[in-house]
Amino acid sequence: MLTERMKPSIIVLNISAEMHKQAAICALQNNISLNKIVEQALQRFLLMEN
Repeated sequence: MLTERMKPSIIVLNISAEMHKQAAICALQNNISLNKIVEQALQRFLLMEN
């Protein structure tokens, strides 16, 4: 049985090619996925908004 946390979700983001390239390099340097970088960025944004 899948919990809410385990259910996959798809989010489409439109970012510039240069930003994607920078994020990919950052991900490689930190041995993490691009998805994790986006997740961390959203968490930081939400913390700043609240």
